[in-house]
Amino acid sequence: MLRIFFILFVAFQLQSAATSFAQVSDDARFNLMTPGIREWFPGWYITLQNDTVKGYIYLSNQIDNQMLFKYATKRTPTMDEKTFEAAAVKGYLVKDRVYESVPIESTKSSSLAFARRIETGRLNLFAWYNIPNYGTMHDGGYDRPFTVNDEKFHESVFILKIGNGKPVLAPSAKDFAEVMSTVVADNKDLSNRIAQKLKGYRSGDLLNIVQQYNSWFITQR
Repeated sequence: MLRIFFILFVAFQLQSAATSFAQVSDDARFNLMTPGIREWFPGWYITLQNDTVKGYIYLSNQIDNQMLFKYATKRTPTMDEKTFEAAAVKGYLVKDRVYESVPIESTKSSSLAFARRIETGRLNLFAWYNIPNYGTMHDGGYDRPFTVNDEKFHESVFILKIGNGKPVLAPSAKDFAEVMSTVVADNKDLSNRIAQKLKGYRSGDLLNIVQQYNSWFITQR
């Protein structure tokens, strides 16, 4: 059920973004976004031919950057600015954030989106962020809904990818022990700890588990 929700949620965002962006030019569409960090940082992107192109990448916020990014050869905006969506490149780096183009599939269609890579190794961990449907925050003299700029309040869905395999949604708390112990089955000690639901090896410890697995995997070479 969570996987279906994730697919529908991402598909809705992609479709909404495409509809809005189609009504304006490439340069103007960034002006429609709620102001975020809105700064240029040294970075790079990887082409579909695996070439790395260095320059400057525009950091908007962790939600808008999942849909597209803006590139320029110089920090000061110039006429050479380019805008890329996930189908056009394999991934990019802006500041300390690495995004990778991953497939979001359903029975009727397949789309690509940028997911933020949280951990890199044999087992890659990605996060997909969204704005909570409920809740407000106090801003000056009034309460307002959360926006794309309120990053610390964003919710996230985690995605796993083993090597060059297909990205899959991380298991829910209910299925975590059974599924995750299978994912890391080649590390028997780690797999057993997860299967036994020991403290530190449950669904809330996903990042720690991925880091442990990757550290172990390096020693097996």
